[in-house]
Amino acid sequence: MYQKAFIHTVSTRSLCKKRGWQHLFLPLLTTLFLFVGSVNTSAQVSFKIEAPTSVTLSDKIVVRFILTNGEGMNFKNPEVEGVSTLFPPSKATAKGEFNGKPSTIYTGTYLAEKAGIIRIGSAEVQVKGKVYKTKPISIKVLPQEKNEKTASSSSSSTFFIRTIPSKRTVYRQEGMLVSYKIYARSSRFQFEQSKFPEYDGFVEEEINNSSQSQLAMERYNGQNYYTGIIRQSIIIPQQSGELVIPQGEINLTVALERTVDNEEEFFESSSTPTIAKKLLTPAVKINVLELPQPAPSGFDGAVGSFDIKAELSDKNTIKTDEPFLLRVTISGEGNLKLLTPPSFVLPESFEIFDQSTDFAITTTTEGIKGSRIIEYQIIPHNVGTFSIPSLSLVYFDPEKKSYLSKQTQEISFSVIKGSAAGYEAKASNDLNLYDNDIAGLQEKELYNKSLTQFLYSPLYWSFYLLLLLIVLAAGWGYNLHRQSLNDVVGRKYKKAGKIITQELKSLQATIEKGDKGNFYALLLSAIYGYLSNKFHLSTSQLSSTLIRETFQNNYTQDIVEELLKILQQAEYARYASGEIATSPLSLIERTLNVVQRIESKQ
Repeated sequence: MYQKAFIHTVSTRSLCKKRGWQHLFLPLLTTLFLFVGSVNTSAQVSFKIEAPTSVTLSDKIVVRFILTNGEGMNFKNPEVEGVSTLFPPSKATAKGEFNGKPSTIYTGTYLAEKAGIIRIGSAEVQVKGKVYKTKPISIKVLPQEKNEKTASSSSSSTFFIRTIPSKRTVYRQEGMLVSYKIYARSSRFQFEQSKFPEYDGFVEEEINNSSQSQLAMERYNGQNYYTGIIRQSIIIPQQSGELVIPQGEINLTVALERTVDNEEEFFESSSTPTIAKKLLTPAVKINVLELPQPAPSGFDGAVGSFDIKAELSDKNTIKTDEPFLLRVTISGEGNLKLLTPPSFVLPESFEIFDQSTDFAITTTTEGIKGSRIIEYQIIPHNVGTFSIPSLSLVYFDPEKKSYLSKQTQEISFSVIKGSAAGYEAKASNDLNLYDNDIAGLQEKELYNKSLTQFLYSPLYWSFYLLLLLIVLAAGWGYNLHRQSLNDVVGRKYKKAGKIITQELKSLQATIEKGDKGNFYALLLSAIYGYLSNKFHLSTSQLSSTLIRETFQNNYTQDIVEELLKILQQAEYARYASGEIATSPLSLIERTLNVVQRIESKQ
């Protein structure tokens, strides 16, 4: 044996010397893959518990311990408190598939001894020498009703819905959780087409939760019910005062228990009789508080808890006439989709082009959390050292009931000369008026005395003066025409109302044909373009604060508020994933009304 091993070693060494180490790479790599594969297989082994969250005192408690992707040995039953063990899980083992994976299921059956909280401890199992444990759980045991048979009868069962808000008093723009919970005396029902409330005065973000359809036992007003969350949403009030969550309509199909007198009747009827039920969700009043006044300078509607940072895409390679990106990230919890990003001012040698917004937001029962990323495309035209000033985000924190502020660091950067052709200033050519050459008069004797007298008369000079005035007027008119062609801002100002009216009517025709497409983006573009042309504002600097300052001296407060509300609803609808309460045609009609009122003031 030792001799064979020695010969193999010598052969391997000589092979390496003759052919090189590369011939050993494939066996070594195969061994490594097999090792990694075995590690991954081991890592995929799971052992978990599955049990109801609540039961009644008369119910048997079935608890399953599920081992996935592994051959279990030496299963150890869990320790239990407050229950009697009818059948231990170690005695009820079955193999099959769980969620598409090969599994071993250990099923334990227990009976509660009294109402209250019972505890199922950790079960243990060994897989290839490694011990896996389940997490201990608690199960709520509800007291048994006096007439349990009547309580569980489908024919006499009762159903109702509760509308459960997380708060009854909130601030404007503060999100709150609303849950719709069904209470049923029987679990034999199905949901049909339902109509949930439309939130007038609120913006809704629905919560997608697969566990909402799971029923659990709950004691309510002295009776046991099967309960389940039907729908949950985060709603954000858009105005102060008393708002109402209106009624909704939930439709059910309930299976009835039928009495079978003999075996023949049971086999003759294969269908289960059902009845339809319509349930109404109760209306709930919400008291919405106005934000504390006066609001600090720079506050633009952000409510929650936020942080802000700003950064350049690559501040080491900024060149003239080549775009670079300024990325502003607002993160935290609150009305991220509705807040207005902070504005900033750059020197005149910079141009700000496209502005894009990206959301990474999750909506859970704890609120709306995530981040909002705004990217500005900027093009510099001059060489030098510049800086982007500190950006400030002022927000109201409902938990602290106060206004707070977060700032970014000032960003300094240098711009070097790029390879792209710069913008060349075009020299304007002055309008030159040339004197008309007059052909010399042929010298000859003038025998007409009247003609000689005319040449030096006032009428003669009046003729030349009129000719001069005509030339000057033509030059002045031509100059005005040239100026009007160069006055792009003036032309945009005059045609702003006509342009947005045409755009809105075009959008209206598209919507009436049933094609929404990117309606909200086009609507926002039309409104921002109108404000930019009409009031000489840069679209990158438009904010609710700037709009208020521009309108306050010449327009009434209701025009300003209506315009801001339209912008806010359109901005939210542009990125909202669910159904939007505000219709596109309504937004178009309201926008046309606001534009007509603005134009009538001119």
